Amino acid sequence: LERVARNVMSELYPDSEINDAVPGLCSNGSRRGSFQAECDWMQDGRRVECKSAQLSWSAAGSNWRFVFKNVKLTSPGLKDGASFDDLLLVLYSPSRLHIFLHDLVLGVTSEGKLTSSLGQHTIQFTGKKSTTRWQDAMDAVLTKLSSSACRQLAELDTKGKQ
Repeated sequence: LERVARNVMSELYPDSEINDAVPGLCSNGSRRGSFQAECDWMQDGRRVECKSAQLSWSAAGSNWRFVFKNVKLTSPGLKDGASFDDLLLVLYSPSRLHIFLHDLVLGVTSEGKLTSSLGQHTIQFTGKKSTTRWQDAMDAVLTKLSSSACRQLAELDTKGKQ
């Protein structure tokens, strides 16, 4: 899904320069592997991170939800010290892919020790409790996103058509 999002960005911004991220160095000074870069790609000098999540049923919460894990922020809503400038979220439902530029605020939660030591957060969007139809939950999540500072960049059917 990261590749899909990167291709969408290329189509939306055809004059942009999009490059692979430079892996850089680990905290111990050793070189990072190509899949360990701090961000997913560079676009016009900006570091872009892309996270994806599939709509899933939470038996514990009795709701449908999207959960994006290991988002490296310094604290909820603040991007100072984050390893990226732009965060793209790909929401995968049974019928569509939705790609959003996230505002670094909506749905951000902390992860206890992981947050305090590594800056890792979770971003979660849920449908209403006890809503059993995934379509209704999806509508609720899209309404939340659309009424926030997040910006929808693309909507694709699961076959890749816009």
